[in-house]
Amino acid sequence: LQARWLSQSSARPASEGMPDDFRLIFRRMVQFNQDVGRYCEEILETPDLPPNASADAGKVIDRLFTAADKLAMHFQKRVLLAMRGIHVLAALMGIAFVCYSDLPSDWFDPADMIYLFIALFSAGVILDRVARRREWHRKYIDYRALAEGLRVQHYWYRAGVAAAGSIAFAHDNFMQKQDVELGWIRNVMRSAGVNAPDRQGVASDELAAVVEEWIGAPSRGGQLGYYSRRSESRSRVHRATRRLGLACLWIGIAIATALAAFQRSLEPDVTTSLIAVIGVLAIVAAARESYSYRKADKELIKQYVFMRNIFNGARAALEAEPDPRGQREILRALGEAALAEHAEWALTHRERPLEHGKL
Repeated sequence: LQARWLSQSSARPASEGMPDDFRLIFRRMVQFNQDVGRYCEEILETPDLPPNASADAGKVIDRLFTAADKLAMHFQKRVLLAMRGIHVLAALMGIAFVCYSDLPSDWFDPADMIYLFIALFSAGVILDRVARRREWHRKYIDYRALAEGLRVQHYWYRAGVAAAGSIAFAHDNFMQKQDVELGWIRNVMRSAGVNAPDRQGVASDELAAVVEEWIGAPSRGGQLGYYSRRSESRSRVHRATRRLGLACLWIGIAIATALAAFQRSLEPDVTTSLIAVIGVLAIVAAARESYSYRKADKELIKQYVFMRNIFNGARAALEAEPDPRGQREILRALGEAALAEHAEWALTHRERPLEHGKL
């Protein structure tokens, strides 16, 4: 009898110990279980997610989805708090240095600005270290990816959709070629669906309920409504960022023009103060642009619009398809497209972690 650790690319005798990739996957699964236990009260505050949970084996998928969804929202709040804090501190550091280097020394003690600069830098480092040590960013991305995968698995199960082989193995479509650290997500999805029996002969009312809850409409709930709202809100935020950058640019140009035109008639203190204002405007615009980049606003707008179009197309195709078997095929294709996009979303955000020294 031989015992080996097997993967798609290698086979390792058990006597050589557990491979590092497997060890990492199991550690991530243990951390997920620990977080579920740590925040179980917060998770149980919304036991109705997703709606109309099945009363059979699908309850395992429902419970895992609820846990992953709530944990993702919990760590998202912490990531946004840390990201905003780091960028605000970085902007204040730049402003403190501008005040130290450009403003008249009789306005304040220059040493105070240096001390303030060091204090702000230290606060940013501490915040960055706390976020890294507690893995807020990594957990937010992983748990959101897990929740979205389980969402597809949940609705496939309710609709009686058969994936390639079985609905129990929807995870096989998810992140197969992605970062090895994300392999634990497939394992959780596998454990959720492995004991779920194939559902045959799902009632038309149940199929219609799945379509309404999962896809929805732009003016109502469902993923179509969600992506419509998110694409619009992200677009507004992105336009505000562009307007802020342009405003800072043109104000800076106006000040520079005034300095060039009236340089000889301006007092030295006024000149240095105006130069400091230009520096502050540049810092504010750069900090806001960096914050937008870290959130991947441009990429997410494109992705939200793309997903909105996919769900909108699926809605139209379902309305034109009277056969339940054809409707299930549409839902299967929709789920596969959603899984692929969620994997892309996870990789996009994992490439832009919180980094205090790279703002």
